[in-house]
Amino acid sequence: MRWVVKIGSNSLTDENGSISQDKILFLIEDIVHLRHEGVDVVLVSSGAIAYGRALLGKGSKPLTLPEKQALAALGQPHLLAHYRDTADHFGLKVAQLLLTRSDFDRRERYVRIRQTTDVLLAEQVLPIVNENDTVSVAEIRFGDNDILSALLAINIEADRLIILTDIDGLYDAPPLKVPGAKKIERVETWDDALLLKASDRGSVLGTGGMQSKLNAARLATEAGIETWVMRFERGSLERHFRGEHTGTQFVAAPRSLSPKKRWLSKISRPLGTIWVDDGAREALLDKHKSLLFPGIVRLEGHFEAHDTVRVVDLKNDEIGRGIALVSAVDLTLLLERRQRGEAVPPVKEIIHRDGWVTTAAQPSSNSSF
Repeated sequence: MRWVVKIGSNSLTDENGSISQDKILFLIEDIVHLRHEGVDVVLVSSGAIAYGRALLGKGSKPLTLPEKQALAALGQPHLLAHYRDTADHFGLKVAQLLLTRSDFDRRERYVRIRQTTDVLLAEQVLPIVNENDTVSVAEIRFGDNDILSALLAINIEADRLIILTDIDGLYDAPPLKVPGAKKIERVETWDDALLLKASDRGSVLGTGGMQSKLNAARLATEAGIETWVMRFERGSLERHFRGEHTGTQFVAAPRSLSPKKRWLSKISRPLGTIWVDDGAREALLDKHKSLLFPGIVRLEGHFEAHDTVRVVDLKNDEIGRGIALVSAVDLTLLLERRQRGEAVPPVKEIIHRDGWVTTAAQPSSNSSF
């Protein structure tokens, strides 16, 4: 059994904003217990910027983006050392993985993340993962450690994602502002009204509010991974394993795609778009064929071979996503030659069927698209 556990800065700091030794101890205690019960844990931990703030005495004042990145560079080795020293008391080794969103976009790097994690878990090492905040501009601004935990859970095919926070779940209104706000115990379906219930504001120390946690939960559950958002306390993970569930449960959808197609549909961000004619649309959706050059109408974007692209029909509706086997530069050259009536050298598949996933709601050429 595999769990990804994500913990935010607020759950690791004390009332002064400094990283709490006791809280790291409580977390490692819980993880050691889970490992004894046969649960492999990957920990996604925020806290580098908070650690850097404390080391330089920056308090809670607002910081510029370069200042945050500098504090992350300062705080990350201290944070890992804190985890390492605590884990040593339990005979537990830790390893560090610093990742960016782009690491999940390219297939070969995505696979390397999985392979590295597999080896670490097999060697009884605790992988501790964080955003590489020094180079990840958008991640600092939008609290993507929540999203990172979901992406990582999909990558390693985790059985459960647990997002630890300082609030005991999702409420139908802000609990600190609205008296009588009720906790939502279980979420089975998603709609815009549900997303509106969450605040999108993070804290001074953290970058993600409940909105980013909901986005992460949605990403993970749609990929078939049960997700919980719950308060972090001493023993909370151990009690959760025993069935004493608190927080909000997000029910997983069935896992209907292979790992590769799950990566295509849920994780990899398209770097370009290819428009296809009705014949190619029918071949892709009804006949389950590969995409060939004659069916391509036009393209946009700057993608290389093996990048992910969107495939769109003549009505501008996305019908699927795939791994391009030819770069945008070469495809553009071939299209220009065809337009001028020149001979076009034979080209094999532009997108092979094995690197294709259908995203159209009704995959049929006779549908209302």
